[in-house]
Amino acid sequence: MVRLVIVFGGFAMSMVRKNFDEGLGSSIKKLNGGQKNDELDSIKLPSKSIIEITRLPEFVLQTKIKDEMVCQVESEMLCRAYFHMYLGDDPFDKEAKDKFGERLLTIF
Repeated sequence: MVRLVIVFGGFAMSMVRKNFDEGLGSSIKKLNGGQKNDELDSIKLPSKSIIEITRLPEFVLQTKIKDEMVCQVESEMLCRAYFHMYLGDDPFDKEAKDKFGERLLTIF
């Protein structure tokens, strides 16, 4: 699971989605049929809002915003692309990748 906590108020889901679209590129557009989702984009994200993106069994990627499920997609490619964005060669947040690796090592 990747948990994002909004630190600054005034964000809209469309701003978060824009960054994910850029990170996942054509994968998101392909799965969404290139269409905008105005209902999803209009969700306001005040300070301390939590977005949880979880990989479930059978390559299901589930997204919750403020504890409400907004999306669930079954796609092996999307699951791999999403976590590659955080754990791949050129991570979205290098510090988060390093901390993940350090914590994983403590398990063993």
